[in-house]
Amino acid sequence: MHDFQFFDQDRIKELFQREFELSNQKRSIMRTIKDMRTQEARQRRAASKMPERAQVEKMMEVEKLGEEIKLLEARAALLVMSSEEKAERDRLIAQGMGSWSKTDFRKFCSACERHGRKAKVRPCSVHRIQLGCAAVTLADLGWAGSGSVLPASGC
Repeated sequence: MHDFQFFDQDRIKELFQREFELSNQKRSIMRTIKDMRTQEARQRRAASKMPERAQVEKMMEVEKLGEEIKLLEARAALLVMSSEEKAERDRLIAQGMGSWSKTDFRKFCSACERHGRKAKVRPCSVHRIQLGCAAVTLADLGWAGSGSVLPASGC
């Protein structure tokens, strides 16, 4: 992502950071679950070799460990990005001009200088840039200082 591609980089980075953090938390929980299952299996084997009275107590401990594992699995299942956040991230990425190179950006700027930034011209076609644009102006891109980035009607 480059500045000249008009992505809302701050928000996209926030969303990717959130997804990364959730993924790390989930991975950590899954590692803990794996260790607990190993411990559970060892305790079961150890309990089977004990006298009957001690075996019952040990099996109760094993059952408690199994319940903890189930709780951690349920918690791990909740550690995913919401569909709204995923949709927002995808929408923000789609709004940017990801296919633009620096050369395309310069050609677009020179076309807008020539025709005016508010004129609904086709700077893409004037400079024969393969951008898939209809009619884009710098004002559409939020370059007028509004701070907004690309409306959905842009390209």
